[in-house]
Amino acid sequence: MLRIMQNCIIFRKWLHRPGQSRIPASGKTNLLLLVLLVLSATHAHTADITDACVQLAQRASIKITYTDLPMSEDHSHAAAALKALSGNTLGQQHNVYGLTYAKPKLDYEIRASFAELSGGKVCMAPDVIIKAGFTAMKIYLAQEIPDSCRKGIIREHELEHVATWKAHLRAGTRLMETPLRKAFAKPRVYESRSLAEQDLQPWVDEVVKPLEHQLFQHLTNAQRAIDSPLSYWNVEARLRACPPTQGGKL
Repeated sequence: MLRIMQNCIIFRKWLHRPGQSRIPASGKTNLLLLVLLVLSATHAHTADITDACVQLAQRASIKITYTDLPMSEDHSHAAAALKALSGNTLGQQHNVYGLTYAKPKLDYEIRASFAELSGGKVCMAPDVIIKAGFTAMKIYLAQEIPDSCRKGIIREHELEHVATWKAHLRAGTRLMETPLRKAFAKPRVYESRSLAEQDLQPWVDEVVKPLEHQLFQHLTNAQRAIDSPLSYWNVEARLRACPPTQGGKL
């Protein structure tokens, strides 16, 4: 979920296509002089704008927080229910005795700082607060697990999922700070404050959303690595070392 406090830029590109207009030879010298004068004035004004905007951008705040969520545990479901809950597609012969349910969240809030420039123009820099955490973190252990030995092994596997979720989300959001600072270090200038406010959310979305996508892809890959064939083989080997059970289940 994204929680945005709205507030923005319009870039206007003036394109001239070669061959669309022709200048008489007699007027080229005067036009060149006029262009040079305009460019000279523009560069001087741009220098002033850049200094003001850069100072504003340097004061912009990027804050990243992570709030932990205690894990809960559920032993009330049968293996068949856990299989349905997991969306397992490995076939009828594959049972699910342990499951981790995590729901990560990445909220961000935006505030804007402005610098007034000549001619009614403004510079704007966003202050961004990233809030990472979870809205759910639960492990499920199936009712059919027959003894504490097997339950402990399966629980350890699920706890590895929990630890990976938390560690990678916490570290991943911290890694967002450098690209965020780099992106918002470049000043943006607007014709008016209202235009700046309109562009605040699109500007921040443009920067944050790709980073958010990369983060969640990384989280998914980290979880898949825990459920690798080698990992399952190790768990099964440990389960076989537990004392035999009546009926030989699990």
